[in-house]
Amino acid sequence: MKYIKFLLVFGFTVFTAYFLDHKIPIGEKPTPPLGKILNPFLGLWQNGEGSEFDDQTLNHPSLKEDVTIIYDARKVPHIYAQNLEDALFAQGYVEAADRLFQMDFSTKATEGRLSEILGKKMIDFDKERRRFGLAYAAENAVKSWNKFPDKIASLQTYVEGVNAYISSLSPKDHPIEHKLIGDKPEQWSIYRSALFFKSMAEVLCSNEKDVRNTNTLKFLGEEEFDYLFPEINAKESPIIPKGTKWEFDPIQIKPNAETELSYIKDLRDQRPNEGVGSNNWAVDGSKTASGYPILCNDPHLNLTLPSIWYEIHIHTPEFNAYGVSLPGMPGVMIGFNDNIAWGETNVGHDVLDWLEIEWANEEKTKYMLDGKETNIEYRVEKIKTKEGNTVLDSVKYTVWGPLSHHHVKNDYTDLAMHWLSHSGTDLPEFMTFVELMQAKNYDGYAKALESYVSPAQNFAFAAKDGDIAIHVNGILPAKAKGHGRFVQKGNISESGWDTFIPREQIPKVLNPERGFISSANQRSADVDYPYYYTGGFEDYRGRSVNQNLAEMENIVVDDMKKLQWNSHNIKAQEFTPIMLSMLSSDRKEKYSTEVNELESWDFFFKQESKAATIFEIWYTQFYKMTWDEMYSRWSEYKMMTPESWRFLEVLLDQPNSKYFDIEDTDKRENAQDVLNLSFDKAIDKLNEIKDKKGSLKWGDYRKINIGHHLEVPAFSAIDVVTDGHPSTINATNWGFGPSWRMIVELGEQPKGHGVFPGGQAGNPSSPYYKNSVEPWSKGEYYTLNAPHDPKDIKEQLFELKMGHEK
Repeated sequence: MKYIKFLLVFGFTVFTAYFLDHKIPIGEKPTPPLGKILNPFLGLWQNGEGSEFDDQTLNHPSLKEDVTIIYDARKVPHIYAQNLEDALFAQGYVEAADRLFQMDFSTKATEGRLSEILGKKMIDFDKERRRFGLAYAAENAVKSWNKFPDKIASLQTYVEGVNAYISSLSPKDHPIEHKLIGDKPEQWSIYRSALFFKSMAEVLCSNEKDVRNTNTLKFLGEEEFDYLFPEINAKESPIIPKGTKWEFDPIQIKPNAETELSYIKDLRDQRPNEGVGSNNWAVDGSKTASGYPILCNDPHLNLTLPSIWYEIHIHTPEFNAYGVSLPGMPGVMIGFNDNIAWGETNVGHDVLDWLEIEWANEEKTKYMLDGKETNIEYRVEKIKTKEGNTVLDSVKYTVWGPLSHHHVKNDYTDLAMHWLSHSGTDLPEFMTFVELMQAKNYDGYAKALESYVSPAQNFAFAAKDGDIAIHVNGILPAKAKGHGRFVQKGNISESGWDTFIPREQIPKVLNPERGFISSANQRSADVDYPYYYTGGFEDYRGRSVNQNLAEMENIVVDDMKKLQWNSHNIKAQEFTPIMLSMLSSDRKEKYSTEVNELESWDFFFKQESKAATIFEIWYTQFYKMTWDEMYSRWSEYKMMTPESWRFLEVLLDQPNSKYFDIEDTDKRENAQDVLNLSFDKAIDKLNEIKDKKGSLKWGDYRKINIGHHLEVPAFSAIDVVTDGHPSTINATNWGFGPSWRMIVELGEQPKGHGVFPGGQAGNPSSPYYKNSVEPWSKGEYYTLNAPHDPKDIKEQLFELKMGHEK
């Protein structure tokens, strides 16, 4: 009997040990090994973080002198160093200390290495990352950066700071997420910083419409395409004020090569996210109550936890800078110092073209270029999996770039990608934000921008000496009219761009007469700008910003807070009266509640507004029913649909045109028919929403989810209620929004205000992980304190002292 008991106990022990040390499949997702997670010495218990900390001292041989870091009541680090190199070392250290998993995981994802840590289910994801050429782009960037040994030393110092923190860790100190997925952080490198930089380029400058435009042109014909898709919106208010004189002689540009049209199947499901972007503006002293400029910036990005931004203050005897950084790169990306303030929005010019390859043999190992056979080059990608296997993927490269695996014509892949960010450029672009935080005036700002490459940004500027400016900045291809709007021929060199707009001829303005500068992702310049460009541009926010700023006088900081929070929608203002005027009287009577909401609406997308939800649902139904011909073919050949502003013009100019005829009915419908039918569908949809959400309030219908990288609900902020819409200044959407709001009033001492939807810590157990989500959702701000003396920091959490290792 005792042997039976022994065997039972022994069996139970073995089972328990196995259960605790292995991932156990439950449903589609296996649970993490519970033994490692619950281990009191190495597991999650070691990651608990309270609101109080002990002062720390760190000695390191890379430091030249002592560095003091004070963490304030929100866990913002205030770095006090005696030189730039030590300051950047400390920046790398504190960013790794608070955001290590974010830095490590995001760059592994960019490189296409998630199969190593999440298993074979991520193979397709990793293949897609590698076929896009992001690691290739990062490698080329590092080659270019190494040409500037004096500059890259600053980046290397930052890298050493990151690694100093990583090297200080034992397994019990690894981030929670690393423990959950059974991974560990890797040493940082200049290459990993380049990967991070290229991931931002993918987000901000890889958008293109070539295939969709080509399919739509083939479907409609040239005359109808040109009618429905004009490139210029007459109502748009460009970044550089209309009437600006272009006092230069443009360079000569080679003509665009002809394009042969054919339908191309796009295997991706990428639909444009209309309205998501960024705002920045600055007003000069003539428009403010203080007589000094005020600069504002709110970049709109995918909202995540941890936040993409990290708040930081860096002080040396030479400069005193405060703002937000991107963990993985040195410097302050958006911020201010004692003399200037700066901020960015995305330019949106098209710098990614697709070219159709003409194969020279059946094996597709050679292709034609300028009448000659050219060999394909292969980059063999080795994808390792957590299960211990290695998957090989041979990616074909042409003179243009990697071959697409997403586009199919006649059942084979034949498009090559020509993307600006794949190429190395002989500029130390990583130094732009390091130099900006040291700039003292307009000349210093302009000098810092000279090294910047991509993704192109609208750099707003203001200085306490009174100057305001904005530069559309980056490397931008010089293209002939229409070049890059459609798929190009890949068998002739003329299809590519090999010249760039001279930097001094890229649109910019200093101290405009109107007293303000601004950008909101609209077109860079008016139609008289001598260079052609295409891309994705926003049509409403820029108008809203400029209309408001033009009317404002005696501006104070609170006025700027209200403007960043502004949810007035010009699109709704223009469409709603017309849509109501075309609605039948019987529907107005039957659905008087919904109609009355719209008739009394002020066109603000506030969380309490029911009219905002009614309009959004009705407009969406109306739009999709009008352009049903394009939507019905989406699964076969993805096409473009007209922009909202053009839709309005067609509605007003040709309400009886064929575009309003519904393809699946025998009747010939006009605009009024479609509008009334769309209202019926909208009512059905609104009733569904009311049943599901219990309300038609905009805040109840459109809730924002701020997700964690691993999609763990407990690590996320779910169902955040706030104002805004993609077409309003406060441009919020389901998972997008102002990722950092900043307002800086220049003066003898700058006064900063800011907030982002997250927190300083990357540790989900920290009280500083998402403590700022609620203030952000309410339009509240923190004061951004950048004292020269660390003794002036109030409510100090703890102090970290760094010293040179003797």
